[in-house]
Amino acid sequence: MKKILVTGLVFAIMLSLFVPMASAAALEYTLSPSIVNLDASQTGSFQLVYESDGLPFAGVDCDLLLPADVEITGVKYDGITTGFEGIGTSEGSGITNFSKSALSDTCNGPVACTVSIKYNGTGAVLSSITIIRVRIIRYAPTGVLHTVQLSPAGGANQVSIVANTVSTAPDSADLASLAVSPGALSPAFSPDELAYVVTVGNDVTSVNVTAAAKYPATATVEITGGASLSVGNSNTVTVKVTANDGEVKTYTILVSRLESGATPPPAQSQTPTPPTAQTPEPPPSEEITPTPAPTGGFLPFDDVGVDDWFYGDVYYVWEKELMNGTSENMFSPGITLSRGMVATVLYRMEGEPDVTDLAMPFTDVAAGKWYYNAVKWAADNDIALGFDDDTYRPDDNVTREQLAALLSRYADYAGDELPAKRDYAAFPDQDTISAYALAPVEALYKAGIINGRTNGSFDPKGNATRAEFAAMIHRYCESA
Repeated sequence: MKKILVTGLVFAIMLSLFVPMASAAALEYTLSPSIVNLDASQTGSFQLVYESDGLPFAGVDCDLLLPADVEITGVKYDGITTGFEGIGTSEGSGITNFSKSALSDTCNGPVACTVSIKYNGTGAVLSSITIIRVRIIRYAPTGVLHTVQLSPAGGANQVSIVANTVSTAPDSADLASLAVSPGALSPAFSPDELAYVVTVGNDVTSVNVTAAAKYPATATVEITGGASLSVGNSNTVTVKVTANDGEVKTYTILVSRLESGATPPPAQSQTPTPPTAQTPEPPPSEEITPTPAPTGGFLPFDDVGVDDWFYGDVYYVWEKELMNGTSENMFSPGITLSRGMVATVLYRMEGEPDVTDLAMPFTDVAAGKWYYNAVKWAADNDIALGFDDDTYRPDDNVTREQLAALLSRYADYAGDELPAKRDYAAFPDQDTISAYALAPVEALYKAGIINGRTNGSFDPKGNATRAEFAAMIHRYCESA
């Protein structure tokens, strides 16, 4: 992958530049204790100590993975008394960040951060909190902020948590997950959505439904139906969840088995069919006009604030001219991403090579379109495969599994070996991920580039937003 020169002024919250130091081996952080025993209110704390080896610095920054149902309730800093601080979790990723920075290199000694946590679930032993990245923040003589990554002392980067067993889980009849095989739920699972539809082919005579209560210690789940399907729309699977306090929720799945000879909705293959919803062609500023550089290191977009989880990711892709605003002062982080936008960003990552002599294989990508050169380049390098009817459908929303496949093919093209930072466990809706996307989803998840939804599912047919894509590109560029 082409390396991109850093040119902008970086604000403390987003922190994307790294400066190698001769004494880097002495720059460490320590965790204590290694095991946190929670009290009767299921709260506790651990300490993270930043060792700078005498190197002056302005602040500290930490990314970590929390187990499900664990939250950070506060961070107390000993050694930094002024400046900016914040705690935030990337939506859908599970990665939590906390940081604090003064306005100058006023810290000379170790900084101790006491992190308070609370457990909202059940069970005696929990998974460990894993520290992903720890950095100190420094000012260069020019006033530009830089970060220096610290190594874990003794390699210890995890804190185990033991819950207090006298506490009881709340009474709730919510589900944590619901899936059907074969087939896919419509709409996608949500604890508050009670009615679903699944369509299967005539050759399918039964379906298997799996469900898990949000608080299994205080609720029971009963599943009936699905063992023998008749042709038509008369097959109903019920999932009854009963909480200890008497609350009952009943989820229903209407299974429609098609007539003999009828064709079920097509499953995506190596040339997938995306949703029919389309994203309008973005304004010219997304095509060719970069947003002017900000004054003082801030983004110029009114709809991206320093407290937004995606602020650092948007800054990264904007400052490297990979993504621009949809207008002079708007980034539109919540707008869904089109297939043309994905090709364009990947093309910019490669430095926009000349494509004059390349042929355009797709019938629906016209010369002169803002994404024309990008799609032509992506097709020539087997990144954009298109569909069976020789179209690319650049204005269609890209699905999450299509996005995983495109980004994985780009990594193969660029020769970037994706790291394996974490283990991969199948998503609850794993069987709804198309075959062509299974390997890309697993590889990108292991690398920490792509994550599931907040409810634990992957949602392969769902769409990605511009903010989510910015986060994926940021993680990819730092991992590859």
